[in-house]
Amino acid sequence: MAGRLAVACLATLMTASLIAQAGATTDVSVSDGTYTYTVARIVDGRVSAAPCVATDVPLEPLALKSVVAGAVPVVVPRAVAVGSEEWNRLSPIILGLAERREREQRLVQATTARAPRFLDWLFATEAGGRIIYYFEASRRVPSVAAPLDVDVDTDPPGTIRVVVSGFARNEPGGLIPLGTKGELRWEQDGLPRGPNRPDLRPLGVLALPGDPVWVMEGRTPATSWVHLVAVGARGTNQRGTTRIGGC
Repeated sequence: MAGRLAVACLATLMTASLIAQAGATTDVSVSDGTYTYTVARIVDGRVSAAPCVATDVPLEPLALKSVVAGAVPVVVPRAVAVGSEEWNRLSPIILGLAERREREQRLVQATTARAPRFLDWLFATEAGGRIIYYFEASRRVPSVAAPLDVDVDTDPPGTIRVVVSGFARNEPGGLIPLGTKGELRWEQDGLPRGPNRPDLRPLGVLALPGDPVWVMEGRTPATSWVHLVAVGARGTNQRGTTRIGGC
């Protein structure tokens, strides 16, 4: 009888523990080495982003250094070195994916088709024995020289930038795209571009039981934000964006 009671008590305790774990809440934070900012929360295995996090002073470019999520493992993506065997092998494949996305979104025009396309950034992380890549590719098309009667103060010269970014999974048969997007941007000539950095800089990957979630830093001249993207076998799913400062 005592043995059965002990087993019953143990089963009750284990069930209670599992229920507590299932309902556990974990904060997802990013840090610049001095301050920590809670940007999201994990509840029952699902990640939800906070709209905005207040700061005393604006973040400097490339200030964020790490991701912390309690007991959830965080994998730090590695930057693939330019000119390495891996870079040279994947570059033509990724540029092919970028070209296809440009055509699908009708970003290719007579003026942009002549500009060379480059692989700008490539990051990788391994999960389940397979490598997931995040890439950014672009090409720049200088604007035509302005006529003499154009006021460059009100109509300054600029450069059209065609940007394609996304995720891909490495398979024996090649790279499988998991989600890409293309954009047209205009950059005014003569302005400082700031530090050389990707549009979205991977900070860490949350190794959740379902799809891993990439934590990525984005920035404009005045604002920093953290973007959360779940990357699964069938594609990507946006989990939210948190602005840091300016709330």
